[in-house]
Amino acid sequence: MIIYYFIFILLIALTLFFNEKNFFNPFILISVGILLFILAGFRSEDVSKDYETYVYSFNIVGTPVDYFLKYDQWSFYEPFYYFIPSVLKIIGVPFFEISVFIIFAIIGVFFNLRGIQLLTALVPLSLLQYYSHFFLLHEMTQIRAGVACGIFLCSIYTYYNKYWLQFIFLSLISFMFQFSGILVLLLLLFKRNSFSIKWQLTLIAIAIILAFLKLELIFEYLFKVNTVFIQKMILTLSSMQEDQNEINVFNVSFILNLAITIFLIFHHKLLFSKNKYSYLLLKIQVFSIFVYCALSPIAVVAFRLYEFLGIVNIVTVPMLIYCFRYKVVGYCAAISYALILFVLNLHFGKLVNAYSSVFF
Repeated sequence: MIIYYFIFILLIALTLFFNEKNFFNPFILISVGILLFILAGFRSEDVSKDYETYVYSFNIVGTPVDYFLKYDQWSFYEPFYYFIPSVLKIIGVPFFEISVFIIFAIIGVFFNLRGIQLLTALVPLSLLQYYSHFFLLHEMTQIRAGVACGIFLCSIYTYYNKYWLQFIFLSLISFMFQFSGILVLLLLLFKRNSFSIKWQLTLIAIAIILAFLKLELIFEYLFKVNTVFIQKMILTLSSMQEDQNEINVFNVSFILNLAITIFLIFHHKLLFSKNKYSYLLLKIQVFSIFVYCALSPIAVVAFRLYEFLGIVNIVTVPMLIYCFRYKVVGYCAAISYALILFVLNLHFGKLVNAYSSVFF
């Protein structure tokens, strides 16, 4: 686990020694990106519990044409999840399986870092938040989700600035990597520059009530919707044991996230004066909490959507430094939150095992 802590400490050092104005040195950002890409792209099969499943999926794909001719057989594969290994296999790329992981790592890290760069001036703190949770969860484990979430961050920028062609393109690409990427279109429901503190707090209150009630009625209707996404969800649920679908809604990470979200809501005007994207980001963060609680009876769905929409946390949590008279308090709060998630992910959630590379 030493290498994980080394990178975590390195990112803390960058946070402390580089402020938001002078951190945009391309060399530093690119260096961090390369480091994270190497960590994810060249991990061995012992690091991630999903590694062998991915390798099996890569090896059974057919030709690109088969995806269309035998779509019923391959419909559970997202297009790019099928085509990338399919094309690499056909052209005979050396170290075929590793090459696929490398490509996903490059794309995932790039879009996430690009999204951070576009949406915030607090790049060092956002990198720390990204690494402590979402990098371990996505780039090291759920490789398709990592790409889709990174694209979602970039889509927020294009939506806010009304770059409609780019927004449509990114929405399509996100969906091609993971079907849940269609959630990018939810951005169309959110207004950019308005914020109602009463409405957001009401939505959170409703979410908490739903978490306690655990209403399952919605799923009776949801399961009747004949889409690939719903079919995949039903297949996943049928392969799980009952205890695997149980969820402790009010776990430590969720409670901390909820507390930070409410705290930021009460400082929304200050945040907007510092970051024009803050209203939109906070709305998405509140909605991720609502979805998580409302869909909690089906854990696999609740977690997937919560993590997808909750990617905005890597931008919103660092905004804590704007909320205190002395910035050092905000820095301590944001770093402490990242440290707690990091420790929970490594030692309790066990997202990854001790690191080893395909080379050693």
